[in-house]
Amino acid sequence: MNNSNSICRICLQDGATYPIFEKFNQDIQSKISLCLHVTIEDIEGYPRVICKNCNETLDNLYNFINKFKENCEILRNGLLNVKQEEISLESSIFLGEENETDYEYECMDHFENLKIIGVKTEPTVDLKPNTNDQTKSNISQVKVKRKIQVEKENVREKVYKRKLRKNKTNRIATSILEGEFTWTGEEWCLSANKIVLPTQQTVRQLQKVVKTKLPKVKKQPPPKLCDLCGEVFKDQDKLSVHKKKVHFKNPVKCPKCPRFCASEYYLKRHMMRKHENKKPFICASCGRGFAFKGELTSHYRNVHNKNLKPKKIFACKICNKTYKCAKSVTVHERSVHTGDRPAVCSVCGTSFFHEDYLKEHMRLHTGETPFKCPICGRGYAQRCNMKSHLRIHRASELDAATLSKLKPNYLKLLKV
Repeated sequence: MNNSNSICRICLQDGATYPIFEKFNQDIQSKISLCLHVTIEDIEGYPRVICKNCNETLDNLYNFINKFKENCEILRNGLLNVKQEEISLESSIFLGEENETDYEYECMDHFENLKIIGVKTEPTVDLKPNTNDQTKSNISQVKVKRKIQVEKENVREKVYKRKLRKNKTNRIATSILEGEFTWTGEEWCLSANKIVLPTQQTVRQLQKVVKTKLPKVKKQPPPKLCDLCGEVFKDQDKLSVHKKKVHFKNPVKCPKCPRFCASEYYLKRHMMRKHENKKPFICASCGRGFAFKGELTSHYRNVHNKNLKPKKIFACKICNKTYKCAKSVTVHERSVHTGDRPAVCSVCGTSFFHEDYLKEHMRLHTGETPFKCPICGRGYAQRCNMKSHLRIHRASELDAATLSKLKPNYLKLLKV
């Protein structure tokens, strides 16, 4: 750069005449630093002037930035004014206690006045440079329109809330304020003379009393369908009894052992389980084989998962004695600690510790004998009496068909 006095500092073209660094006029330097966010320093050997085109571009950019900042400030001030007017309007809406219809009519009149003040059509914004009066008038029109919209929304919301408040009443709170109830420290009592204003604590206690828990309804199990005849039963027990009595009347003897099966279906399963070596379902933990998948599942759940899932234990609240079922805990607490006998017989007046004991007792009055001896068919009202009766029979006097029908626990009770 031998001739740096005539080269432009920005575009590096000849014919530059506008100086950048002057002691009394530093407009170009300040404009460049404002627009480009760069500080230009006077370095030896660098051009110190700019050309006419760069100067005009810099002026336009400088004016554009200043105009943008001024308009942003105007818009910000206008929004703040609108927000302050909204707050003042909301605070002044429900100061009076006039009727609801009069209040609505006043709001509608207020809207009409605001419409007269404002402009119906949208204000058009001219892209050409406007004067300050035109910009102020446009901003005022926008403020008025925004104010009308905000007032409409707020008044509609307030009227809706007021209608809800009018329709919704708290009967308990009004009855307390009217003096129908008084708080004794433990419960609410009727009183026609005294008027007691409840505190927050008493209201909370009243709410707890008012809330009622609905009883839990146990879902009934789905009905069971007989796959042989299509008849429907309430539970699995009745379905199994139906199959034994109707479909499996003729027992079938196993050809390889003295066991009798209820039908050919159960004989086939017995042969696969006991007399055939084909057992495709193998336990992954112990290697034991099973003929059916259900047997493998029950084996894994009862043998290997037994330690992983410990049995639930029920403890007494008074002496911490543990039992395996909740019924035993209830009977223990009533018989040992409290002495309550809530189950009372309606015929003879005998009371019991649990409802199940009452059901067994009621069979004495009704004559029902659901527990039948599997050998002689004699009926008993309680299972324990039927087990005691089994001790009079001898195993040597029974045939193989009868012995195969007995449960292993019943076989232990027979005489030799």
